[in-house]
Amino acid sequence: MSLLGLPVRIARTLVHAVTGGGQEPPPPPRPADAWERRGLGEEVPAPEPSADRGHSHDHGHSHDHGHSHDHAPEPTAEAASAEAAPSEPGPLAITVCETPNPLARRFETNRVVHAGPRTLSVHSPFDARGNPLGEALFAIDGVEGILAMAESVTVLKSEEASWEDLDASVQAALGGLLAD
Repeated sequence: MSLLGLPVRIARTLVHAVTGGGQEPPPPPRPADAWERRGLGEEVPAPEPSADRGHSHDHGHSHDHGHSHDHAPEPTAEAASAEAAPSEPGPLAITVCETPNPLARRFETNRVVHAGPRTLSVHSPFDARGNPLGEALFAIDGVEGILAMAESVTVLKSEEASWEDLDASVQAALGGLLAD
């Protein structure tokens, strides 16, 4: 027993609650800036466009945005379209990558496998209906799930299936889908 006849653990908790545990109090919140005040629906006067406000505009950081500001002539339409045209992707390349999960392998390609904004996650042949990638991979015996994004597909296999059998089948399915 200790302070006021309470067990030590409870007394210590009470002391910490009253004294703040010996820690420094948190700093006070900073005032809201104009952008935050607008979000709260407050009227915020617009800054004067040419006001100097008594300080230099050198804030210690660069305004280089990765492009030059030289005034070279604009490229011709032919040169611009040649630069914008995608280069030939070359022959299809598929790299098989191990994952921490022995039931999953990632197959990376040099082509777009899934162009959607989100990752494609399919866990059954029923869910794969209407998706060429899902249908092709779930047609392979032993495939239990796929996770596809941009240029890679992670395949989840059943415990009974072997990667020696699946690797070639998955690569052949991807090759059939991604061939020119």
